[in-house]
Amino acid sequence: MAHEPRKQKGTSSLATRLFMSAAAWVVVILILTGFALSSVYRQAVERSFDRRLNLYLRTLIAEVVPPPGDGDDKTSQALGEPLFELPLSGWYWQITRLDSRKPDVRSSRSLWDRKLPKLEDQGVELNAAGLRLGYVVGPEDQQLRVVERPVDLGSDGRYNVTVAGDATEIFEETRTFDYYLSGTFVALTMGLLLTTLFQVRFGLALLKRMLTEESGRTLIFVRTKRATERLAEKLNRHGLNVSVLHGDRSQSQRNSALTAFQHGKSRVLVATDVASRGIHVDDIAQVINYDLPAIPEDFIHRVGRTGRAGATGSAITFYSGVERSDLARIERTLQLKMRRGQVESDLVREERAMPVDVSGMRPEPVKPGSRMVRLPGEVLQRYSV
Repeated sequence: MAHEPRKQKGTSSLATRLFMSAAAWVVVILILTGFALSSVYRQAVERSFDRRLNLYLRTLIAEVVPPPGDGDDKTSQALGEPLFELPLSGWYWQITRLDSRKPDVRSSRSLWDRKLPKLEDQGVELNAAGLRLGYVVGPEDQQLRVVERPVDLGSDGRYNVTVAGDATEIFEETRTFDYYLSGTFVALTMGLLLTTLFQVRFGLALLKRMLTEESGRTLIFVRTKRATERLAEKLNRHGLNVSVLHGDRSQSQRNSALTAFQHGKSRVLVATDVASRGIHVDDIAQVINYDLPAIPEDFIHRVGRTGRAGATGSAITFYSGVERSDLARIERTLQLKMRRGQVESDLVREERAMPVDVSGMRPEPVKPGSRMVRLPGEVLQRYSV
């Protein structure tokens, strides 16, 4: 069942601005792309339809042109009645002599005494193939696709040969394509809006705000086992019921954490990538990458935990300035582009551990006479296994 997020009172202006700006850009880009794709597809459908019209046009010309030897009889009409009737309902042909004082018009029986409008009168120019292509209103007020070709038989006269077909087929096929295109773009819009990437310098404060505003289940990924414990402890102090899942947990502890998460006893689950492979929980409202994954493939496994079986969900990734190259590498490998979002400056800044330059430090003995050394500020602890 699809998860429908509830509207929370006092939603932050950050979320509102991000949503509005993302929605505006996505809608504008997709509308322009939709118009371009629809136009290209319609032109392809028209070309296919025009090939059929042109086939009948050539057949018509071949049947009405007098055979060799008959051209000496100047009293006979150069263009006689064709030997066929168009087999398709809503298709018409018309032959108009252009060089006589009173134009002689011959047309298919389906036209009766009516005439097809000429594209030449509408200012349509001949293309490279010597044809005029366009639309006219038919005898029954329907839209017709028309192919028109002037034929010059020299002393036998000049003629305008026209074949027209009901354009409903073109419009219906294009409309069907537009429906599918619209559905695809709606799904793409949802994906772009829900997979929002936050540029984070205020990780914990932003995480707390996002967990407060989201009433559904949240799965948070961190890179190390110790980070899961530290983050869970901070969130527990914030009043959230948090479960933990990592490689050092026993099987019973893992089952207990997953059961609590699935049945709603704990709304938040903090996990590492290795442990996440066994998570099969439906209706996860959002996945938050608190730390970037170590390898790009883990990103797919992470975000794949939400939006299952037709449900909606969001995937949000935190990153800091020094991790921009890592983020770019993930995007290149997975061939995707994630939308960035800037957080507000009123959040409490979280100081994260960064790589330390030890090139200028000199090791010193742990205690006088000891062979064990440590860097200044380094703390060694003894663990019992």
